[in-house]
Amino acid sequence: WRGRNGSLGCARRRVYRHLVQGKYDHSRLEGDRNFPESGLAKAMQAVRTLFDPSKAISANRMLRAKLAEIRSLIEDGNLPRIRFLLCNNGRPWSERAQLILDNEDIPDSVSFEHANHDTVVGLLQSTQPIKDRFSCRFCG
Repeated sequence: WRGRNGSLGCARRRVYRHLVQGKYDHSRLEGDRNFPESGLAKAMQAVRTLFDPSKAISANRMLRAKLAEIRSLIEDGNLPRIRFLLCNNGRPWSERAQLILDNEDIPDSVSFEHANHDTVVGLLQSTQPIKDRFSCRFCG
């Protein structure tokens, strides 16, 4: 495509990646506990690591591989849309943890979402078909 000044450029493709972290409390199955603040802090640290190539990736083997893959996309100029799904068998994180998340310097392309057992059951029992949407814009 041609930019406004007539220079040639290439369109970067939008890449979508999902990260999932589970924190299940087996000692209390009532579902009355919030997602742990420490788990949210680790998720935020993982995202900060993605956008800072000077930081070493310190995570479990599976997450480390996923973070390395996403970091590679970023280094290649592909700007990922990252959806971090934080799952537990209870409530979302506390208001205090939400304030920390709100004040964190996280790119707009990153979202943190909560899911619990009710969310999963709701998806499995859904009578509505799941529709994926995408948009495409042609220039030229």
